[in-house]
Amino acid sequence: MKKIITTMLLLGPVVLIAQTATDVSKALRYRKYSTAEKTARQLIATQPVNAAHWYWLTQVMIQEKDSAGLAKLPSALPQEIVKDPWYEIVTGAVSLNNGLTTEARQHFDAAVKATRGKNPEILAA
Repeated sequence: MKKIITTMLLLGPVVLIAQTATDVSKALRYRKYSTAEKTARQLIATQPVNAAHWYWLTQVMIQEKDSAGLAKLPSALPQEIVKDPWYEIVTGAVSLNNGLTTEARQHFDAAVKATRGKNPEILAA
């Protein structure tokens, strides 16, 4: 019993600190952009090859109108996520923000095709 309580006391703060993509989404919804960006960057620091985290950072940058950050984003993406549908969504969002609608459409269509239209998160992005 003491071991269980000790473990909970030691791991409790870690569980409370853990952030998720849902936290980024919620912060964006409430227009807490600095919190959303901080959380997205923490997620990327812990899991840099999770392309969905890069998507949320892209959404934060779009909402903050951070054109300089968006311009640098495609070169900052890890090569491991190039085949991930979220990569296509990220590059499509950057293209769309730059006014390249045809290129953005191609990226979005590639993401939907890669998931065969069966991933609701990709469809909603």
